[in-house]
Amino acid sequence: MILTEWQKLALVAACICMLAIPGLATTVTVGSATVPGAGTTVPINVTADNFPNGLSGYSMNVSVASPAVAEITGVTFPSWASLSIHSPLPSGEVSVRASDLAQAVGPGASNVLLVTVTVRGKAAGSTPITVVVKKMDPDGAGDPILPTIVAGTVTVGGTPTPTATPTSTPTPTQTATPTATLTSTPTPTPTPTSTPTATPTATPTSTPTPTPTPTSTPTATPTATLTSTPTPTPTPTSTPTVTPTPTPVDPGYITVFSYPLGGTVYLDDVVIGTTPLQDRSIDPGTHTLVAKYTGYQDYSATITVSPGQHFKLPLIIFLKGQPTRPPTTIPTIPVTSTPTPTASGTATTAVPTPTVTGGGTGSLTVKTLPSGALIYLDNQPKGTTPATISNIPAGDHELKLIKQGYKTSVRTVRIQSGITTTLPLIVLSPQRLF
Repeated sequence: MILTEWQKLALVAACICMLAIPGLATTVTVGSATVPGAGTTVPINVTADNFPNGLSGYSMNVSVASPAVAEITGVTFPSWASLSIHSPLPSGEVSVRASDLAQAVGPGASNVLLVTVTVRGKAAGSTPITVVVKKMDPDGAGDPILPTIVAGTVTVGGTPTPTATPTSTPTPTQTATPTATLTSTPTPTPTPTSTPTATPTATPTSTPTPTPTPTSTPTATPTATLTSTPTPTPTPTSTPTVTPTPTPVDPGYITVFSYPLGGTVYLDDVVIGTTPLQDRSIDPGTHTLVAKYTGYQDYSATITVSPGQHFKLPLIIFLKGQPTRPPTTIPTIPVTSTPTPTASGTATTAVPTPTVTGGGTGSLTVKTLPSGALIYLDNQPKGTTPATISNIPAGDHELKLIKQGYKTSVRTVRIQSGITTTLPLIVLSPQRLF
């Protein structure tokens, strides 16, 4: 087939448009910062320019190329991160992971803050700071996001202060100078007394022999040498005052989880974030921590955190109309319900809420966090959570819950005739990506 010139131009234009489509890809940018000097810290943001299909979650590593110049000491996640976690700090590299359970970062979102890292200077110099994305998923069941990475730079100002230089300089100067001054000073004092006694005796005798009195000439020579030597003595005394250098103190870190999620956390009456709060850097010492959730009882505790310590508070459960238990006795979610006997070790059933339905069948109510999990009963699809399934034959059944980005939950439930079995809230565990 022979193409005309216009057809050729149209084909070339179509190819150019297809090649331009990847330009819509997401770009992840690491900010740059200047640290005033060793021992001081600055925050650096990692952002994404756009998410055409939204963001379900990510797993990535943030690292500095030269850990001798700077290191990462803290991580702060944005408010949209319903679940978040990172590797231990301080370190030259940190693994961070966050999930958007509430779908706050929807399709078309732009200028999205992914994470903020706190960087501390260690020595004067400059080092790149970059990010490696292990996994980044959009909302729904689309293909993984493959972003373009733009690295940043950390510059640490100042010059290293050597501690050995001031201590070695004053030692030889002070010991050598005073010894010469003290021993030679009394010597010229008796010398001038002999000079006047020799002069009158030379007059009556009139003999030219007394002229050897110029012996006083050598005595004047050391006098001038001795008077100049004490001058450098006060100079080294001001040098040792520069030696003391401040020692930086490492911060402490605190982790707070609650049920329900989204509780506001106060430290000494200052808001430091919302739950889940993962390894939030705080000043070492004793603090008063308060967690609040609208419509629920406030939680309060006194904590003591040492420098570099990672303090993990037990799970806080907010209860309506009842005081929250102290941290040492806070129960986990399964303890709040009384389980009934199950047929399998992996099964977990709840206290059934009696609801008469009649016949030889029963019902099952299932809720998950996050919602939207696929329900399979005996490998048969039954919709998505939350849901109530009716007309289930009495007996044991396999319940399977599946959601992208989370571990599949499998358990055995027992259905009783004429009863609606209501399971407690099932919290799905995110898949570990590092």
